[in-house]
Amino acid sequence: MALTSILYPAGAVGFPCVVKPADGAGSVGVTVVTGPEGLEQAWQAARAARVMYGLPRDERVPAQEYVGAGEFSVQSVTQHGVSTHMCITRLPPLRRMQSSLIVCRDS
Repeated sequence: MALTSILYPAGAVGFPCVVKPADGAGSVGVTVVTGPEGLEQAWQAARAARVMYGLPRDERVPAQEYVGAGEFSVQSVTQHGVSTHMCITRLPPLRRMQSSLIVCRDS
């Protein structure tokens, strides 16, 4: 699989990992991947995520280490290339947006 060959040589991200759009909001297109079989579906979900506010799409699809210590909401404002974090809130487990967070498990 081409996506696996991109992740493994980098050596920075293993499984589980989070694959997501480089831009967006509300966990749309965010996938927790537990093995290489879920990478293609996760990449497709990230690429299909709607771009917010009529902005141009950022074509990158980052993969990050999955920490699994809880879910947080970070409200930020970015202006002239400078991001300011306004509020960080720990979310209760039942608040997860199941419709937009995809979990791919090995079969």
